[in-house]
Amino acid sequence: MRKIFKKTICSLLAVTTAAVALAGCNPYDDDEVEIDETKTQLYVYNYNGGYGSKWLDNVKNRFETQFAGYEGENGKVGVQVIVENGKRLGTAYLEVIATDRNEVIFTESIYYYDFVSRGLLCDMGDAVTTPLTEYNETVSIMDKLSVEQQNFYKSGDSVYAVPFRSNVQGITYDMDLFAEGEFYFAKGGAPSEYCEYTQNNNESPASGSFDGDPTNYMDYTFTDGTDANNMSAGPDGKYGTTDDGLPATYDEFFIMCDKMVDNETTPMIWTGQYATNYLNHFMDQLIADYEGLEQFNMYYSFDGTAKHLVDTDALNATGEVSYLPAQTITPGKEGNGYLMSQSAGRYYALQFFERLIKNKDYYDAKSFNQTESHLGAQSDFLYSKWESRNIAMLMEGIWWENEAETAFSELSVHDGSSKLERNFGLMYLPKATEAQIGETSTYADILNSLCMINGNIKEEKKELARQFVRFCFTEESNRAWNVDTGTPRAMEYTLLESDWAQISTFGKRIYNITQENPIGYTYANTTFYKENAKTVAVAATVGFNNPGGAGFANAFKNHADTATAIKIFVDSKDYLKDTGAWS
Repeated sequence: MRKIFKKTICSLLAVTTAAVALAGCNPYDDDEVEIDETKTQLYVYNYNGGYGSKWLDNVKNRFETQFAGYEGENGKVGVQVIVENGKRLGTAYLEVIATDRNEVIFTESIYYYDFVSRGLLCDMGDAVTTPLTEYNETVSIMDKLSVEQQNFYKSGDSVYAVPFRSNVQGITYDMDLFAEGEFYFAKGGAPSEYCEYTQNNNESPASGSFDGDPTNYMDYTFTDGTDANNMSAGPDGKYGTTDDGLPATYDEFFIMCDKMVDNETTPMIWTGQYATNYLNHFMDQLIADYEGLEQFNMYYSFDGTAKHLVDTDALNATGEVSYLPAQTITPGKEGNGYLMSQSAGRYYALQFFERLIKNKDYYDAKSFNQTESHLGAQSDFLYSKWESRNIAMLMEGIWWENEAETAFSELSVHDGSSKLERNFGLMYLPKATEAQIGETSTYADILNSLCMINGNIKEEKKELARQFVRFCFTEESNRAWNVDTGTPRAMEYTLLESDWAQISTFGKRIYNITQENPIGYTYANTTFYKENAKTVAVAATVGFNNPGGAGFANAFKNHADTATAIKIFVDSKDYLKDTGAWS
């Protein structure tokens, strides 16, 4: 036996906004790894931000057992998987991958075709396109992906990476606190209950009309949610579904916040340290939900027919949104990609944040405090009910429960409850207006998290690496991932009852949401995107969300008297057009 030393170093790398958002920077100690000379070693890298490494330890142990009889070179029998956990991702990995010892890589914030065009990845070949028959499955890994994913990751006849996790961000709400505070909307108790869709798509809709003041929460009717038949229809406009009682529109969301404030409850908290990133990501969610899959994709392709462009002259004059005629969008410096900044989904999202941020009662003061990390915000959210400062909602990624494991453990000592006994839900997104009620919800996957095989791998190790990848995405491994992380994989699979029992209320909710709703991705299957991924990302995140380089959130907070959703929305078109940031 010989020994090597594995060192995982945590660095705060300002590589991409997403990289910072999930850094969770905690240094790791040196680990002494015993090398078993009788076995073949497979080196695996894991970016262990919010999703941790427990899932990979599970895979490692099962793979080593399954391949105990693997015959390697020089008479070696068996496999030893050596895992390195760290925070290397995006450009940081691009710069070192050619000399890195790791052979299979799990990381995020990857511009896939940047790696492919430089020949840095090994073709996974039949490993991902051939049915997993050795595991009694009839489909391949690629078959488990959506059509959008399949089309994007196929590079000619080759596949060099596959997504390995979902990365949706949204609003987590404390279901118990909603019940205690009676923050759910009652049937017939809100204007949305009388909208055309809800009235026409239910056997027993609310009767009459909403006769109160729509700007005064005291004229609304709320409930604790114990009577399922007395809940509003929610954003899907239908009774008897999971979103019942939740705000159906942005207006109702803020009415709910008004009731919370008057009941000495802080509506929301998010990380102050990474506020810009987290708020940008949630903006993506709002835009995706309004625009739908096809139109959201154009934020990255700049190619197609834009159907939701806003007449900015009318908006400036009246404050009302009206659409321009459908416009053909073309990419490149001579194109008009900057017009995508004028999509209605983006305006309504900016309007949502203007209302949220300018009312300081709607969020905890730490939400703009640079010392408030994402872990701190999670802990504050969890502990608030014991600190007499109830916080009802947390703006976070779906990985947060896994990331907050320490806080949950401390709480279990405090009150005897476990994570499985807490009731949190991912809030179904409210609609921008009543006109969108009943439309299919669309979510955005924000981080481009990929499993890749290093292109510098030795020829004799390629087949083993491909076998490891196949093993990682079997039905059993996908279910195990879901149990270990509490979050879904970015592919189709079915949880068993035994798995379901090991997943929290929040985990069950996000599994259902991501399996049942369209997911938009922050990439496009176009030549333009593949050749200009970084600049496209800058346009979509820095340009569209932060026109002029100034974060919209900071503008609303620090320049509340001058910054408006309309001004930021209208000005960004000229900014993007003048700088050519979209090309």
